[in-house]
Amino acid sequence: MSQDSGAHIRLDEEGAVRIGALVKSAGGNLPVIIGEDVSAALDSALGYASETLEQIDGTQRLSRVVIAAALRNVRAGAWRTRAEHDASPNAVSMGRGFGNEERAAVHLQPPDRARGALAFDRQSLVEDLTTLLKRQWV
Repeated sequence: MSQDSGAHIRLDEEGAVRIGALVKSAGGNLPVIIGEDVSAALDSALGYASETLEQIDGTQRLSRVVIAAALRNVRAGAWRTRAEHDASPNAVSMGRGFGNEERAAVHLQPPDRARGALAFDRQSLVEDLTTLLKRQWV
């Protein structure tokens, strides 16, 4: 299922859930990724994945999950916090990540987690994934 916003959801017969969310650049004409926007998108995606798995597998036969995240089709050169961007919205220092080349998906170590982590450890998962994604850009 896809939406005009660029968001999409894919679910396969083995219970794999793939969620694509659009994270808009807050920099206007500047190529900027706002860390809080990435975290919010990850939080929403993990919450939706948890709810989806509960709907299709209420008995929790699928007990382990592997979570990966990637920023795709991004033309950005700076990763900032919202406060950093608000303090200097018209200037940006370009990092090594400038451009729109594809980067590998990041995943946690160990990669698999108990399914309950999607609900009970979601904030920690979001923080860890956001940090791993940020490292690709800074």
